[in-house]
Amino acid sequence: MRIIHLITLITLCMNTGKSAPQAIVTIQPNNMVSGMSFTLGDIALITTKDATLQQKLAAVVIGVSPLPGFSRDLYHSDITSKLLMNHFILKDLQINYPPEIHITHGGLSISSDMMVQTALSVLTPLLPPNATVTPIQKPMASIVNMGQTKIVTGAPKIGDDETLATVPETIQVDGQPVRSMDIVFRIHQDIPVVVAAKTIMPHTVITSDMVALGTISSPNPDIIQDMGSIIGKRSTRLIMPGAPILCGAVEKNNVITPGAKVNLIISEGGIKITCPGLARAYGAVGDTIRVYSTETRKELTGVVIDNQNIQVEGD
Repeated sequence: MRIIHLITLITLCMNTGKSAPQAIVTIQPNNMVSGMSFTLGDIALITTKDATLQQKLAAVVIGVSPLPGFSRDLYHSDITSKLLMNHFILKDLQINYPPEIHITHGGLSISSDMMVQTALSVLTPLLPPNATVTPIQKPMASIVNMGQTKIVTGAPKIGDDETLATVPETIQVDGQPVRSMDIVFRIHQDIPVVVAAKTIMPHTVITSDMVALGTISSPNPDIIQDMGSIIGKRSTRLIMPGAPILCGAVEKNNVITPGAKVNLIISEGGIKITCPGLARAYGAVGDTIRVYSTETRKELTGVVIDNQNIQVEGD
């Protein structure tokens, strides 16, 4: 009987020496955080009667958050070391740990297509009606912190040759820039141009059946676009079928040469008078050249009608 009383007394003494914990901290196994860093309050349930102690424990910064959209593991020692650094006595706390602790930084995904479409919304109104664009390289998708997200575009820049366009973009969260980039587009246009419908040999006078309309994808001032402007001209080189015709590939087809005998046609008051004359310069159909009237012995100017006749503009 004395032995039983002795054991009971010892047990009572031991229980009296061990004080109850001031707070119970239960760490959660899976935690979603949103800031650049996270606190004990973000990853644990804190139970205590002392409101001040609860606030102090909850405010302890435990670590740096992973990048938005990513996760990382957290270890028991990470938590205890931060509590000791903040002058907490571990024996006053009951900390319940799960087998594993995971920290995930929640975020908002900004897709590549969303960034491209936003850039197109400001670029498209500046393009010619027949132009289309494709991004040379799509931007990588971005994961940003939760908040009020906005994609802000700068003024598009179109290259001098009108083949490339650049749209600057900035992703903002709660009004603060978090990522900037340039999205580059290639411009495609269906620009009508004159092409050879058949093989055109050098020094050939071009007729309507020798040419047709084709298209190119980017502007080129060296390529002829007006079908009417090329008819009657003479080729200076070999032009293969389907090839765009360059301005330098054709020249005027002079039907009048200096010293050639021509007919000078003078119209006045409904009366048409024809008299002989001499050409003073080379001239193609439609050119205005100087001529000499052998009858009046005056220098005149006239428009070449064909290889024999010139319409005089005045005397």
